[in-house]
Amino acid sequence: MPRLLSEAQIARYREEGYLAPIRIMDEEAALALRAELEAVEARMGGPLRGDLRHKSHLLFPFLADLVRDPLLLDAIEDVLGPDLLCWNSNFFIKEAANPAFVSWHQDSTYWGLSAPEVATAWVALTPSTAANGAMAVLPGSHKSDQIRTATRSTATIS
Repeated sequence: MPRLLSEAQIARYREEGYLAPIRIMDEEAALALRAELEAVEARMGGPLRGDLRHKSHLLFPFLADLVRDPLLLDAIEDVLGPDLLCWNSNFFIKEAANPAFVSWHQDSTYWGLSAPEVATAWVALTPSTAANGAMAVLPGSHKSDQIRTATRSTATIS
């Protein structure tokens, strides 16, 4: 029996390769996490850079708490089962007016795992809209032969 998601949501995830939105916290909690991140950045003299943007849950207690959030884990457990491991955490922070972007890719392509039995939980700490660069997805692209045989180059992923 699912812990958080409905059977229909689980089926949609399996068919489309993603499921959104799933609310795991209210706006106040998201703003509190953002404030903690901004406090870290203020202490460091600017936005997180380089290695501090990867596996950040191992460095910052507030992010360690986030990857252990019961609702987040319940949603992931509903699609992967109870034996979970947080492989990584990354910040893709785009400051206002920054032209940077993350190109199309399939997350599991980069991880070098023998099977892509993984889930990525994107947690937005601000409202996510088309105007501010919300993530876009290609429903069903996880089933493409191109992705199963893709190299590590994001240019080969559709």
